[in-house]
Amino acid sequence: MLAAGAGLAAGGGTAWAGDGFADYAAVRGDFQRDRVITACRFTVEQLENARSVMTGEDEYSGLQGAIESEIVRQRTGGCPGGGGLEGAPVLSRARFVPATFRAARGSSLRFGLSRRATVRILLERRRGRRWTRLSTLVRSNRRAGDNAVPFRSRGLAPGAYRATLTAVAGRRRSAPRRATFRVRR
Repeated sequence: MLAAGAGLAAGGGTAWAGDGFADYAAVRGDFQRDRVITACRFTVEQLENARSVMTGEDEYSGLQGAIESEIVRQRTGGCPGGGGLEGAPVLSRARFVPATFRAARGSSLRFGLSRRATVRILLERRRGRRWTRLSTLVRSNRRAGDNAVPFRSRGLAPGAYRATLTAVAGRRRSAPRRATFRVRR
């Protein structure tokens, strides 16, 4: 790990613990996107640093409560690997935008990552009550934070589909996340 106070992690956007203002900027930036702190993205030390330099405005916006909740989650074992950059990657907010589209136009698969990781995407098609495996896509070296993967669907028949995403960093693996989509004529 880098020395304390080294600023933002290269390419990832998550601050290293030790610099209260950098940690505050990273935590607040994550919170402002959707009024939720991404689960297990920051260490307890980073969250405490951010809390120590909060402004009065942050108490009213809900940031303080979100930081407190995330600290409780990590201290009660809610984050495999301890959270932050050293733990298992955490995948969040997996969705297709738009979720229904024509095969010729395609879509975008969007998701959040707690740390840099390789993402495996298992595609399945619904046939009656069963899901049939189609293929597995691998997207290497995806950055921490929000990610968007262009999804081209040429050759897919109209119908219901799902993608199961799993992030892998070193020997650590995230919990799988699912996103559904529909191809129309």
